[in-house]
Amino acid sequence: MKNNQIKWLKARVFLIFSLLLLCFILIFLRALQLQVLDRDTLQGMAEKQHQRIIKLVPRRGTIYDRNLRVLAESAEIESLYAHPSQVKNVSRVAHKLARILEMDRSTIERRLRSSRSFVWLRRKIPPQKVDRIRGLGVAGSNFLKESQRYYPNVGLAANLLGFVGVDSQGLEGMELQYDRYLRGNPHRVVVELDARGREIVTEVPIPPTDLPSHSVVLTIDRDIQYIVERALSQAVSKTRAKSGMAVVMDPRTGQVLAVANRPSFNPNALKDYDPDSIRNRAITDIFEPGSIFKVFLLATALEEGAVQKNDIFFCHNGAYRIGREIIHDHKKYGWLSVQNIIKVSSNIGASQIGLKVGAKRLDRYIRNFGFGARTGIRLPGEVKGIVRNPNRLTKVDIANCSFGQGISVTGIQLISALSSIANGGILMRPHVVDRIIDQDGKVIQSVHPRIRRRVHSPDTSLAVTQILKEVVQPGGTGAQAALVGYEVAGKTGTAQKIDPLLKKYSDDKYVGSFMGFVPADDPRLAILVVIDEPEGTPYGGVVAAPVFRTIAQKTLQHLNVPPRKGTVIVHVKRDREGSRMPKKRETFAKGTRVQSEGVMPNLLGLSMRATLKWLEEMNLDIRISGRGVLLEQTPRPGSRLKKGTVCHLRFAPQS
Repeated sequence: MKNNQIKWLKARVFLIFSLLLLCFILIFLRALQLQVLDRDTLQGMAEKQHQRIIKLVPRRGTIYDRNLRVLAESAEIESLYAHPSQVKNVSRVAHKLARILEMDRSTIERRLRSSRSFVWLRRKIPPQKVDRIRGLGVAGSNFLKESQRYYPNVGLAANLLGFVGVDSQGLEGMELQYDRYLRGNPHRVVVELDARGREIVTEVPIPPTDLPSHSVVLTIDRDIQYIVERALSQAVSKTRAKSGMAVVMDPRTGQVLAVANRPSFNPNALKDYDPDSIRNRAITDIFEPGSIFKVFLLATALEEGAVQKNDIFFCHNGAYRIGREIIHDHKKYGWLSVQNIIKVSSNIGASQIGLKVGAKRLDRYIRNFGFGARTGIRLPGEVKGIVRNPNRLTKVDIANCSFGQGISVTGIQLISALSSIANGGILMRPHVVDRIIDQDGKVIQSVHPRIRRRVHSPDTSLAVTQILKEVVQPGGTGAQAALVGYEVAGKTGTAQKIDPLLKKYSDDKYVGSFMGFVPADDPRLAILVVIDEPEGTPYGGVVAAPVFRTIAQKTLQHLNVPPRKGTVIVHVKRDREGSRMPKKRETFAKGTRVQSEGVMPNLLGLSMRATLKWLEEMNLDIRISGRGVLLEQTPRPGSRLKKGTVCHLRFAPQS
């Protein structure tokens, strides 16, 4: 009996042990499945339900002008998110948020009813709206800080700078071209809920492979950019033109100092503008240059010895037949020298010069000047323009090309080619970036002036310059571009536009233009102004030359470029009734500053006596500190002045 009990006891122990061992094996296998085999799948499911890693907009690098003044920067801004499962009374919450955010109520409600654990309700909300939303106290919603691009000068240089998308990716202009430098570290946060449904927000470390953002320093001068945009806006408005563009370049280096477009836009409020206002026309638009192209015909003809400046041509009294075509001049001219052909802008004279040069030689120089190819300015959307095959050109085609018809160019090509004449025949590569710096200001990459090639000899440049000076003299087509105290070399252009419906040149749509450099014998500025479809008088000498004069005058003053010795300035004043008072003449020695009426001159470095003499008749409230020469002045040079403006002057001993 006892043996049977012992056997039964052993059997029960073995059975229980086997069951426990089986349970342990099953638990082990289940744990192996959950923690090893299905680990990634289950972890993903858990994170999807209770945790979300959010990649926030990185803080982009800053874009500066040449003097390290901010043109584009990033600032912190709040973005609203929600955990839909935590939001109560969805309809009521959606109604309140829709009123504050100015969004469609159904859109917000659909997001709040989502099955997802995390949803964005609105990205990048203005601070005043953030405060109102916080006041609602909506459970299950909160804010995260992101970075938003901000343009402190509103629309200044907007077509050049471009803009970014909602995730801070560059979409146009400099923002796009240099996105890989400007884009900052991706900022990531983990949003999860604890056992009681409370949020836990933690920051995720940034992988070491990600590069920090860099800043870009442009060659653009903010003050010159303002001068150019203001002058262009006034001209486009006055002439009721379709559009306009202007470019200012240093011909010695190829640095672009300003590039302006009208219409333009405000990148801080991008949604309010159409695509036509956004593009940089100086880079993306091609047009027939018209008579300003005669500058390059002249340089070609003189370089090749096809003509001399005193050679004369008969201009057929305004009507010159080539085959079945008749070329017309705006006036009836008889015999004209090469110099006068350019001065009065005779199409017939230019045609005869072009025929003497010939198709192949003309084509070679056209391409050497940079037409028909991208300039290498490194901006998105740059086009090549159109230059026809010289083997297919008829005599009429050569004649037309000689005065800027049948060829299409861009603004940046024109100003670069003109700069080569101002630069002794050397064509520089245009550029808008001076350097790229890191967060500590250390230079990562510098952009140096780069020679593309020599187009013609210095002697040809000198000869062309002398002839272009005559264009701006009385009797020339560009007389309205003349500056007091500075010699200007330039050329006007008035080009008929092609009517896309009739497939021929329009009788009422023109492009008026002027390009030139100043001072003519020691060029500091090359300037191009193009006015598209002005109403009324279309001539470049009327609609574009005055814009050139305004830009050149104020920019030379801003750069403190002195007028030539012996310049006589005539000040015309009016009494309180508006009647003209006797003129006051002053003769300036070399190095004297010439001021524009109503504009603060650059007086830095002058003695106290000389400074006060300059300002004595400007109706300013002058505050002085120190002795010696002028070290600081407020307002800045080039600022607009009003009666009673407070002017602070700080003098210091001359070292």
